[in-house]
Amino acid sequence: MHSLCIGQDFNEELTCNICMDSWKDPQEVVPCGHIFCKECCKSIHTCSICRVPIQSYRKPNRALVNLALQVRVRCGKCQWSGTREESLRHQCGVVEPAGGAAMGAGSPYPFQSSPFLHGTAPAPNLNPHLVNSPNPVSPPPSIPGGRAGGRRYEVIEPYGPEPWRLYGIQQAEYDHLFSLFLFFDSDESGVLNFEEISRLAHWLNFAHSRQDVERIFNDMDVYGRKKLSVGELLTWMKYNKPNPLALYGMTQVQYNTVMLQFRLYDANQDGFMELDAFTRLMMQNKDVSSPREAYRLFHHIDTNGDGVISLHEFVLFRSGQMK
Repeated sequence: MHSLCIGQDFNEELTCNICMDSWKDPQEVVPCGHIFCKECCKSIHTCSICRVPIQSYRKPNRALVNLALQVRVRCGKCQWSGTREESLRHQCGVVEPAGGAAMGAGSPYPFQSSPFLHGTAPAPNLNPHLVNSPNPVSPPPSIPGGRAGGRRYEVIEPYGPEPWRLYGIQQAEYDHLFSLFLFFDSDESGVLNFEEISRLAHWLNFAHSRQDVERIFNDMDVYGRKKLSVGELLTWMKYNKPNPLALYGMTQVQYNTVMLQFRLYDANQDGFMELDAFTRLMMQNKDVSSPREAYRLFHHIDTNGDGVISLHEFVLFRSGQMK
């Protein structure tokens, strides 16, 4: 029997086509790859989307599972709110321990979308498979690192109960960066190869040319393995802070959120968002109440009247700098 906890304001990509709620214990259909709730799968023999006969099921990409677990939900019976993961333990009338439902008080970031985009996916102590570190639970040896401002730095692999302190950041930013690492680790290897870093650099506006990506990748690749651990990525970001003026007055996490929103809805990946995609994004985030309102907002943001919204126009809008 399905839980009474219903997903709130989640990304449409995390929707089960059968129950129309966010995924609960998601299962990926073989061979087509569509994803449904485990409970919903019990009632079907062919994929409800493409009608292909179901051969078997498998666990979806780990990053997708993490996103599904962090969807905000509300109990239709007692109005409790929390994450999908927390709802698996929820019982009406039972007070959650500190850090449970209280975390549902709202995001510190300005845009409602996938939890992944808000940096809320959990990243507690990293395990050896995820980090690909030889000894992640104890301080790693000092290893010559990349360069920052002309000086070399040492790679810091995360360890201990509060690893974010190693990088001089808050837990929310650490969780956000760790979620980015998972998101771009498309082969779930626990490390990022050149193509994965190239995609990350493009999506977050770190680099625009292959030469720039190669320079960044080589600077990050302290171990010389042609693949990056999460420690290499986090250490590089610790010593390579962006120019605050380039963030349009936002924090790094807010800026990354805007970048990812734009890339997810930039269907052609050409740096422009079309009206249909913009309308879906605005309706999904409840920024507007109707397609007509989205249409008016689209043309307000499209300041040069070329029929598409550029990345620059979108960032100006999201940063509150567009009147």
